[in-house]
Amino acid sequence: MTIVEIDAGSCGFKTRIGASKIDSRNVSISISSDCEAVEKWGDQIGSLNWTECLGKNAFSSQTFISAADYLKHPPCPAFIGLLKAIEVEQRASLPADAMIRFFQDE
Repeated sequence: MTIVEIDAGSCGFKTRIGASKIDSRNVSISISSDCEAVEKWGDQIGSLNWTECLGKNAFSSQTFISAADYLKHPPCPAFIGLLKAIEVEQRASLPADAMIRFFQDE
């Protein structure tokens, strides 16, 4: 199982996502979050075909559509956290922390 933890930033919500390989195409997903919207989104996912949400038509996948329906804040990093967890669990990427940093104008 691959687990990622997401600190969403200024909202203060934290999310924990687990991705567990079922077979070569499917992953079981578990999501727990301080954010009610992310929690509801996670409740309806269950398992998914990783090739649909990471493939060439990713933006028309059911996973992307459900994120748009449930996550009311478009820049929420939970969706990207889910994709990164799936990538690593399916051995399509190495586990490496991702980060967004803010800098003051210099």
